[in-house]
Amino acid sequence: MLELWGLIYIHASGAYALRGLLVSCEQKQVQPMLCGLNPQPLGIPVRTGLLARLKARLIVSGWQTALRVATE
Repeated sequence: MLELWGLIYIHASGAYALRGLLVSCEQKQVQPMLCGLNPQPLGIPVRTGLLARLKARLIVSGWQTALRVATE
């Protein structure tokens, strides 16, 4: 679970790092979960296709929801 509530901006290097994290998780068969993304930081990964790699249920509003989803 990657809690991103305090993140206000993602630029190219941040998107590249997030891509690397997602690739690493895929290789290890780990399902990453992103929570608390604000609208602007969410825009860059959406436009670059990074979030398309995640299942929709793995992008959640906050860590409480993330814990609930993870235990379902």
